[in-house]
Amino acid sequence: MSSISRWASPCAGCKWGNDFRRVRAGRHDSFQQLLVHVSVEGFYAEPEVFAPARWLIDKQDGYGIEKDDVKRFTGDRRDLYHPFSLGPCNCPGQHLPWAVMRVMLAKLLWEFDMKLAPGVSLVELKDQKTFWHREHRNLEVEITRRLYG
Repeated sequence: MSSISRWASPCAGCKWGNDFRRVRAGRHDSFQQLLVHVSVEGFYAEPEVFAPARWLIDKQDGYGIEKDDVKRFTGDRRDLYHPFSLGPCNCPGQHLPWAVMRVMLAKLLWEFDMKLAPGVSLVELKDQKTFWHREHRNLEVEITRRLYG
């Protein structure tokens, strides 16, 4: 879930303020999270790659993480990951959506097999429009119910 929300976080950007830094009157300081999360400036190794292993390298025991992945993602700046915003506009209820996402994902994966529909590819990050929130596009998938014998 962390790898997915790095690309499509619930809050696309954050306005900072009241953090004891001087900003000229009438101006605001902000940043776009997507720019940090997929930047080629060295915040993340291979930033445009979907790699759930990058979030599990601290928990390598029992997760089957390859040594190459540990080496590859050790330098990632996971401290820059704030999908629910940061600072005074940080979402106070962010623990509830994480819990709901975990339950929903577990139920979906338990009951269904999923794959991309024929001819469909994932949305390119550079083609995604971002205003205050991200533009959400449809993603066509084929879903089949699992049969338990």
